[in-house]
Amino acid sequence: LWYGDRALLNQHIFRVDLKQGAGVTKRFLYYALVHLTSEIESHAYGIGSLVHVRKGDLERTRIPVPPHADQSSIVRVLDQV
Repeated sequence: LWYGDRALLNQHIFRVDLKQGAGVTKRFLYYALVHLTSEIESHAYGIGSLVHVRKGDLERTRIPVPPHADQSSIVRVLDQV
């Protein structure tokens, strides 16, 4: 999650934006992506600590999205952890 002002992106960094009415909250998506990081990285390319996740691979990743009330409950618990 980016809380700063402006930032520059390059070919190795991309921004994830939520579409209006996507049905998912930003914090829930953040935690879902944290959970899926190891799977995404397993399909990534690169060596050592410089692993690249392709934008297309991330776009093809499906994340189950529960109702907003459940998302809020999940986020509340994970925020405490």
